[in-house]
Order: sequence, then C-alpha cells, then structure tokens
Amino acid sequence: MGQWEQQIRANALAIQKILDDAKEIKDHPVLVGTLSADDKIVIQIEATGQTIHTTLGALNFGTFNPSLAGVSKGDIIVFDGANWINIGVGVDGYTIEADNTEASGLKWVPKSSKESFVATPGQTIFNLASNPANVDVWVDRVNQIQGTDYNYASGVVTLTYAAEENSLVIIRKY
Repeated sequence: MGQWEQQIRANALAIQKILDDAKEIKDHPVLVGTLSADDKIVIQIEATGQTIHTTLGALNFGTFNPSLAGVSKGDIIVFDGANWINIGVGVDGYTIEADNTEASGLKWVPKSSKESFVATPGQTIFNLASNPANVDVWVDRVNQIQGTDYNYASGVVTLTYAAEENSLVIIRKY
C-alpha cells in the first residue's frame, strides 16, 4: 500500500472513529456543528490503543478539493500520486483501462468485443464481422504478436503461420 493510500486509510479510520463516537454522544456540540480546520479532534487507533490529539486541518487529504467545483455528473476523480484530478465521465461505448503512461494512471478506451473461430486445417485468414481500429489475437490461449505472428488490415486477420486444425482463435476488437 502506497504512502498516500496509507494516509487516506488512516484519515478514513479517524473520521469513522469520530462518526462512531457521534453515534454514542449524539449531543456533543462539536459533532453537531460544522468543523473547522482549527477544531481539536482526538483519534484513537484501536489496533494499538494509541490516542492522537490533533486538528482537522492537520489531517493529510492531499490537495483534494472537497467543493469539487466544475465536476459534472459521472466524472471520476483519481489521485495521480500528488494531486486529485478529474478524468471526466468519458463517452458511451468507452471503458476505463489502466495505463501507467497517463498522469492519472487511467485512460478511456473504446469498449472491446471479441470474435472466436475454430480453425480449419492450414487456415491463416480470419474475416471479422466488423472493421475495428485495432485487434489482439490469441491462438490456443497464446497471445500473438502483431507484425510477427499476424497482420491486420480492413477487418481481416492473417496469421503468419497456419493454425492447427481445431485451434481456438480469439480476436479482441477495439
């Protein structure tokens, strides 16, 4: 678990402890009103029995902006390692995929579908029902490398080497 994840977990536990106490002490004036950054709070860590006296402002929430100004329906807020950022809602037909080259670690990609074929003896050509921009190919659960093991153009996958009879060829389209 990363440092920011540990801090968020610790903060979440502290807030849960406050909420649990609020259920037991319903008329406590600080818990009924609005908390400011300077209000004193007491955090008890159940696992160790340690008690921490601090202020709400001292808790580390990163640079998360709780007002979320400018956020729209469906937007997704993620932590980039230093700040909270909005990657937006995306568009219909897209899904989120992990991508460590993106600042957020995530990106929107077209939703994929697949077609499956059972190869005939010596078969190398597989005609797809649609013409997607990209494909990934597996033959009998072995990922094939584009340009080495297969080529793709205009809805047609051509294997470099013929598939064995009854080989399962799965083509992911995206």
